Amino acid sequence: MEYSYKAMRQNGETFEGTFIAESQRDVVEMLKRSKSYPIHIEEKQLVGTRDITFLKGVKAQELSMFCRQLASMLKAGSTISRSLDIMRRQITNKRLLETVTTIHYDVQKGVVLSEALSRHPKVYPVFMVYMVESGEMSGTIDVVLDRLAVYFEKSAKINNKVKSAMVYPAVLLVVSISVVFFLVNFVLPTFRIHVRVEQCLNCLLLRKLCWR
Repeated sequence: MEYSYKAMRQNGETFEGTFIAESQRDVVEMLKRSKSYPIHIEEKQLVGTRDITFLKGVKAQELSMFCRQLASMLKAGSTISRSLDIMRRQITNKRLLETVTTIHYDVQKGVVLSEALSRHPKVYPVFMVYMVESGEMSGTIDVVLDRLAVYFEKSAKINNKVKSAMVYPAVLLVVSISVVFFLVNFVLPTFRIHVRVEQCLNCLLLRKLCWR
């Protein structure tokens, strides 16, 4: 659950923020660790993300942006937890928003990023988890995320090219089916009527000849 809080620092300065925790007690403990005193704590509602988690998938372009933004903030000296907190406020994809929110919560509890990502295999590919894990072990996670951003960006471009290449055959197929449908339902019945009329006329002519 996400909580909004208002607290006061030791110098008397008040500030506000949000924190993901299992209970208000966890929020209080977090504030105490930062040598601050809680004034007000209230549970926030997550704009209904859990009801529509699987309505949308996550595109390669969105994963590219996720990796690039996270890498940029880490290079700037931000922590992973703080970076995820900033990013989740800017995400519009509902499915990605829920996973980032959950990952942020897991990281706050002490779970490493690679393990938090691995808990969402339908969104974050296995190879991405392994690469992040190798970056954590070597201390180059920002470099790894940059490389992942480039990879997902190229994947998005390839997917767009494939989709564009498939447009013409799809249009051609639809047009062909439409033409066949028109011929079978409108043109051929007209020919049949003409043939039957011609047959009837021939029959009448033959009868007249026979009567003569």
